[in-house]
Amino acid sequence: MPLADSDEALKLQPINLDVRETRGFIYLKLGDPSLALHEYDQALDADPQRVIALYGRGLAKIRLGNVADGERDRAAAIAINPAVAGEFSVYGL
Repeated sequence: MPLADSDEALKLQPINLDVRETRGFIYLKLGDPSLALHEYDQALDADPQRVIALYGRGLAKIRLGNVADGERDRAAAIAINPAVAGEFSVYGL
């Protein structure tokens, strides 16, 4: 999903957590971990057990230099769903 499409999806469904996770992923791929972190935080504020958001937030934190917190988020996500890392690695993340 291109960023423009996710912008439109967010306008139409501002509380859709899948949209937030997708936007976080897009921002990670675009090299903007700050915006990715914001999107993942929004999803996790609504549901702290969102595995994709938790793992993605970990990657964003690591890229921002907060390695310890990032690794904790990644480990928490893997504890919930061990396959989550593969969902990101397929896309080079």
